Formats: sequence, C-alpha cells, structure tokens
Amino acid sequence: MRLVGRFSTAFLVGATAALGACARGDTRADSAASAPVTTDSSAGAAVRDSAQTGANGASANLTPANMTSLIGLTNASEIGQAKIAEGKATNRDVKAFARLMISDHEAMQKSLDSLAKAKSLTPTPPQQADQLRQSDSQTLASLNAAAQGPAFDKAYVDAQVAAHQKALNDLQTMAGATSDQDLRALIQQAIPKVQAHLDRAQQLQSAGAAGKP
Repeated sequence: MRLVGRFSTAFLVGATAALGACARGDTRADSAASAPVTTDSSAGAAVRDSAQTGANGASANLTPANMTSLIGLTNASEIGQAKIAEGKATNRDVKAFARLMISDHEAMQKSLDSLAKAKSLTPTPPQQADQLRQSDSQTLASLNAAAQGPAFDKAYVDAQVAAHQKALNDLQTMAGATSDQDLRALIQQAIPKVQAHLDRAQQLQSAGAAGKP
C-alpha cells in the first residue's frame, strides 16, 4: 500500500493503494464499515463506481469508500510483511527494501486517512476484503514460519513482486473507474510509487539478491 502528494504516504494504492499494510491501517480501513458513507459533504450521497478489482478479479460496484478500504488493506499487508522481513531478512538490500516498504506505505496510509477525513468518507470493506485478508494471513504465516536466511529472503521478495503487481493493477483499475476526482488524483499520484516498488522487487528477484548476504 508514499501515495504521493496528499497521499505521500500509501495503498496500497493505495492509493492502492493501496493501491490496501500495517495492522493500524487495516483497523482504520474496517473499523466503521457500517457507518454512513459520503464522498462529499455537499453531495449528500455516495458516488457508486464500477471497478474490476479484488483478490479474485471479480467485477463489483465499488464506492470510493470501498476503494479506500481496499487500498488501506493493501497498505496494511505491505507493512505487516515488511516488519517481519525487517527482522528476519539477512540480505542487506532485501532488508533495506523492507524498511522502504514500511516508510512508504505508512506515509501512503496517512495521506489516505487525511483524504478520507476531509471528505467525511468512512472506509467500507467490499466483498473482496475477506479474500484479501485471508491471502495476507496466509502470506504472513508463511513468512513467519520460514527459516531466517536466503530461503526467507527469497520468499519475501517473491511475495513482494506478486503483491505489487496486483496492487498496481488494482490502482490503475480504480483510477479509471472512480468518478471521485480527489480520490482519482490521489491514486494517480500513488501509481508511480507502486511501480517503483515493483521494479525494485523485480530487480532483487532477478539478481538473486535473496541468496546473498
């Protein structure tokens, strides 16, 4: 999950996202799922946006509140995995990458929270959120169980390549689908940051950095 500018620093996407993290971001994304949602205090109603996104790639009508939740979940997943890697990674480049993920995705979430507050927008998990949580839980369990050393470093880098490929796709889809101009701007600013994360993860993967100290 910095979603740049106001987002810097994010989602995911959150951004995607986020672009969807740390446990703190996950809690914020889901804590008030049943509360009323507005995307603009003057609008009086949520804008419903159609986007193809989520863990299963299923088509769903997503409101800006849904998108904000998914980007928050992505940020939380990225931060959670990176915190494990920060302690267990043995390759210095992999460890540095993990620290970058914590810094950038915490900043992304902060910007996402600021936007949500400014727009009186309550992040509301859509149906896909359960699958995202399940997938993240499985990845965290796998990383926690992996022995420290090259095997762990490779597992983390491989997971990051897959996670950022998905996050980038989701953010691009959301940016093209949402009619909320502020959310779209935040996501569009986040996309280059997520792309940079993906590029770096792929470099580590290609270089076999996980097998080196």
